[in-house]
Amino acid sequence: LTMHRFKKIGIIASVVATMTFSMVACSSNNLEEGNETIDTAEASNEASQETSTAKYIFMFIGDGMSYPQVNGAQIYNGTVDNEDSVELTRLGFTEFPVTGSASTQDSTSFAPDSASTATSIASGVKTHSGVIGLEADKTTEVTTIAEQLKEKGYKVGIVSTVTLNHATLAAFYANVESRNSYYDIALQMADNDFDYFAGGELGQPTGKDKDQRDIYEILEEKGYTVTRDKDEILSLDNESGKVYAINPELVGGAMEYSIDMDEDSLKLSDLVSISYLFWISKFKFNFNISSWYLFIYLSCSGAILDLAIDISAAVEEVVDKKPDISRKEIL
Repeated sequence: LTMHRFKKIGIIASVVATMTFSMVACSSNNLEEGNETIDTAEASNEASQETSTAKYIFMFIGDGMSYPQVNGAQIYNGTVDNEDSVELTRLGFTEFPVTGSASTQDSTSFAPDSASTATSIASGVKTHSGVIGLEADKTTEVTTIAEQLKEKGYKVGIVSTVTLNHATLAAFYANVESRNSYYDIALQMADNDFDYFAGGELGQPTGKDKDQRDIYEILEEKGYTVTRDKDEILSLDNESGKVYAINPELVGGAMEYSIDMDEDSLKLSDLVSISYLFWISKFKFNFNISSWYLFIYLSCSGAILDLAIDISAAVEEVVDKKPDISRKEIL
């Protein structure tokens, strides 16, 4: 998406440019072709065996992003790209060779929250709303896809626009009964030995009552470089080791919407690009460990995404009527 579209669509374009990918299994259907019977499941298995293992895995979650949000972006892009005609401009991921849908109820509710749904995405189990990384008994710990890949030698990174111990992020590295246990979640983040964290800061870094040891000190003790300096973040290289890069421009611990950022602000795309260049340069001479897994998370709730869409539309209406008023003054 172009910068022009970012300015116009605001949060819609920035969030719907992310996505979650659901893989759907093929059933074993027999197709008649001439005198031959082709077993599609068998053909799929043969094709899979011929395919090399993926070296780089990206997982995007656009929280609150469903079909209306995706279609809204496509309608907007189509309107910009095709004046005087009614056409969609498809988002790239909607044209991937495999797409799918998933049901989202958890073990107790048809209206689950970030904690239980992210646990399902990260670990493949259903649990209670508010629970992270535990099965429905609230006791049995699960192992996440990120942790499994780390054990297999992948380098693992987590990048987000919000606090890094938020429920969705935590589901990839923590096991707690309550999503509100921010300090305990942060301690587990420090212990998990992932290679790259970036974006927002940590909620309750000294505990709920502000009587615990500063989590940033613990992260540094665990070997992380913790930095809020833009120049230092942009200069990360193959000698940097484990990194937690905190965007220096935050509001309430989270990154601003793209529409509110200055042109030279560090954006999510910058933090993702840095991780790519950092890891590739770090491992380009050792192809045995050059595989990596990057989890990218935008927004912090469906409500915020929906509200942002309404705000974006309202702001554009005001700006159109009073061009001398900037968007930042309105927001």
